[in-house]
Amino acid sequence: PNMMKGLILLFSLFLGCFGQDAQRPQYHPMPPKNWMNDPNGPMYYKGLYHLFFQYNPYAPTWGTMLWGHLVSKDLAHWTHLPIALEATQSYNKNGVWSGSATILPNGKPIITYTGQTGIEQQCTAVPLNPEDPYLVNWTYPAQNPIITGPPAGNPSGDFRDPTTAWKSPIDDEWKLVVGGSINGKEGTALLYTSKDFVKWSYVHPLLEIPFSDMWECPDFFAIDDLHVMKFSAGGDHWMIGTFDEKLEKFSPKTPIMPLDPGNVYASKSFFDYSTGRQILWSWVQEDDNQYQSRGWAGMQSLPKVLTIDRELNWLVQTPAHELQLLRKYPGTRYEYPFVGTKSLGIQSNQVEIKLNFEYDLEAVSQEFGILVKQSPDEKHVTKISVMSLNLSTPFYNFDLPGADYRDFNYDLNSTDATNVKNCSQTCDTEMECVTWTYVKKGDPVYPRCSLKSGIPKLHPNSYCISGTKNSDRVFTVGVIRENSGTDGASGNQVAILPMGKKHKTSVELNVFVDHSVVEVFADEGRAVITSRVYVPETYNGIGVYASNAMDMRGWVYEMESCWQ
Repeated sequence: PNMMKGLILLFSLFLGCFGQDAQRPQYHPMPPKNWMNDPNGPMYYKGLYHLFFQYNPYAPTWGTMLWGHLVSKDLAHWTHLPIALEATQSYNKNGVWSGSATILPNGKPIITYTGQTGIEQQCTAVPLNPEDPYLVNWTYPAQNPIITGPPAGNPSGDFRDPTTAWKSPIDDEWKLVVGGSINGKEGTALLYTSKDFVKWSYVHPLLEIPFSDMWECPDFFAIDDLHVMKFSAGGDHWMIGTFDEKLEKFSPKTPIMPLDPGNVYASKSFFDYSTGRQILWSWVQEDDNQYQSRGWAGMQSLPKVLTIDRELNWLVQTPAHELQLLRKYPGTRYEYPFVGTKSLGIQSNQVEIKLNFEYDLEAVSQEFGILVKQSPDEKHVTKISVMSLNLSTPFYNFDLPGADYRDFNYDLNSTDATNVKNCSQTCDTEMECVTWTYVKKGDPVYPRCSLKSGIPKLHPNSYCISGTKNSDRVFTVGVIRENSGTDGASGNQVAILPMGKKHKTSVELNVFVDHSVVEVFADEGRAVITSRVYVPETYNGIGVYASNAMDMRGWVYEMESCWQ
């Protein structure tokens, strides 16, 4: 106990060195200094939540990665522990790369991770004292590595980030998935099996679907009777489907969808046996080039609970309710009608905003949302923007320029009426599609359908006919940084906000501002965006805005630090 108190005091002193840093988050888990990336091996064990992470303790840049270690009693307040896994073995001498934790039938944890030597090998680690709830000391079993390299036919050698293992109800053997590729050209999740968690045999790809040449950080887990396949490849993505235990194959029922279009990567989830929840962590990346001078880089997202919206067949991410422990009560209550821009009368860079907007049911096009990080002269602001378009029939002579994700041409002899119907129906069948525009022949030569994943502004154009998915009201949510004044990237980050057939009359925005981190949860987690905005500390104004008259109500809470 005395040693533990000493370690906590030491890390607290480190944290104090960064107390005046205007960009450094205060309620997002992160190390005292230097580089952090992927969350690793999260688990609940003997009354404590453990969060490991990729860590370079020597510089605020990527390097020979080790496993840092954080622990919490409540998912809200965190304590630093010593480095858990170091690169001390021949099979991990170039780095202890990402992995997961599995709770064995005897109740003890085992970590699976990728050891880097120039060859990517899968290895294990076990606690030196399983009775210690803090799991401070770990050791490497003699049988390492347990998988010595990728299967034949993977010339790239990309083969890493093993998942949590599970026991098959069919053959009572352990199953494990590793990120990799097929023939070095097609990313996938590679399935392995073992009777004893020591000797592992390759089975086959869990699924085969053309998307990227390599999948990192796979996650594969059940939610009720469905399974979720999540992976990282130029961003984090998910699919919902079914898993055939006999064939050991995953069949997706949705397209590959983005998890979060913002500044996150390499997310990792775990099943919390104490509450029956699947909880997700993500690496929040830097989005500027000043992190080396600041002395720190990267942090973990807020913990999110994963569920499935059965009507929409959609993965939902909601902030863990334990985050309410960080609120400074009583908070400030708001409830009034408004239009235009209105200040909430609060200045804060460490705040939770939870507001509900009852939008205009009659408006064809509207925009509303929350203003954060506003400068004192109001010249700079970051907007959390909800855009809505309501076209019950195709809109003739109007374009929706931008946000295209797929275009295709029609034959010159086809008719506009047939093509408009086909373009609209194609949008209805593709989950990514929000709006569409049909361009009549002549501009360009061939008639064309443009499918869009956003809601651009309507623009007069006599060659165009535009519409919305299912000829219904559609929504997007975005973090609009173009006028934020940020020292980092200023591109806007936009997500589809699926509303289903519920004919809802309001949208809730739950926004967490933690200095340079902004996390957005729209419509109870059906759209999530994690962003970075690097502005002076005085850019702390908060307000709301709406293009049409509407009612707004909700709460704003200042937030405590997460450090104990």
